[in-house]
Amino acid sequence: AKVSSVDRVKLKMISADIHIAEGKWTKAKKVYREIYNSLKSEKEVRKNLFYDNLNWAVVLSFNNENNEAEKIALAAIENNEDIFGSDHANTAMARGVLALVKSRTGATTESKEIYEEIIPIFVRSRDGDAVSASDSQKMRLIIESYISLLESEYKSGNKNSAHRAFYVSQLIQGKDVQNAVASSAARARNKDPELVKLVYQEQNTLKKIESGYNTIVTNHSISNDESKSLIKDTKPTIDQLVKAREAILVESNNRFPDYANLVRSKPVEIEKLKSVLLNTESLIVTYSGSNDIYTWTVLPDGRVHFHSAKISKDGLNAKVATLSADSHHAIKVRDLTKYYGRPGRGMLAVDHISFNVRRGKVFGFLGP
Repeated sequence: AKVSSVDRVKLKMISADIHIAEGKWTKAKKVYREIYNSLKSEKEVRKNLFYDNLNWAVVLSFNNENNEAEKIALAAIENNEDIFGSDHANTAMARGVLALVKSRTGATTESKEIYEEIIPIFVRSRDGDAVSASDSQKMRLIIESYISLLESEYKSGNKNSAHRAFYVSQLIQGKDVQNAVASSAARARNKDPELVKLVYQEQNTLKKIESGYNTIVTNHSISNDESKSLIKDTKPTIDQLVKAREAILVESNNRFPDYANLVRSKPVEIEKLKSVLLNTESLIVTYSGSNDIYTWTVLPDGRVHFHSAKISKDGLNAKVATLSADSHHAIKVRDLTKYYGRPGRGMLAVDHISFNVRRGKVFGFLGP
């Protein structure tokens, strides 16, 4: 079957998003540029795809084209505020990308102010909302940028920054765990009919909210009197549904805290960890970022050390694979050398040999 030009663009967009997920920014930029150039005769389509595309903004920023990236992020903020409001997760994501761009240009004060304003929204968005792989990746980059900023503050003497960095790191780690623990399985295991009823109400309300936002997004691009009237009527309905869902979540948290903690875990403060440690115990917590590993060490006397090491996830995985392979060896020899007489002047009997012997093997080594 013949592939349409629209389908080709969609496939290329997917390809670019894969490069973004892998942190291959140059390749992602190349694909986006190809898409952009292929749409010269379709300016309206090109505008819709690129004007407020946050993925494109991130790609530009990581290719040091921050001025253009900032313009796109600002356009996305304006558009999302108009559609969803200032407290919605989509608007927070756009503002987070703006903070990411600003932090990469050295505007740390501005970026920190934005980070502090959007973190509470990110915390709320963990309450069962579905997050796409693309949004999850952007959130990870935003959070890691903030953690890096906080580490700089910690090194400058602000010890409270270690506590804040630990808290925000869980917005990613907690979300990963939350996604791994299939909520559907948790719901299937519960036998309490009252809990089943609350879960159903919450899911049904969430679907109605999403449907309302889809209506607004669809009609926002039409911009005629009928669509404007529909948007105006839909927004108050969404506000009511959001409040209704929040009330359901509060009730389920209060009546069924164990279930709520399973499917909607909250970030933990370091002070909470301190309270459960014995006075002879220490705790080490790590977070593996895209390019750095962050480590928090809670000592028995309550002090907290916060450090980072420059190593990517791929690098860490490679080291783990090497260590895993080495664990199968009973003997590991590297650069074994033997001289008779003075080293360098005597007779060289063994010249820098290296070998491994796997566990369970019968092995003999003959020679000097």
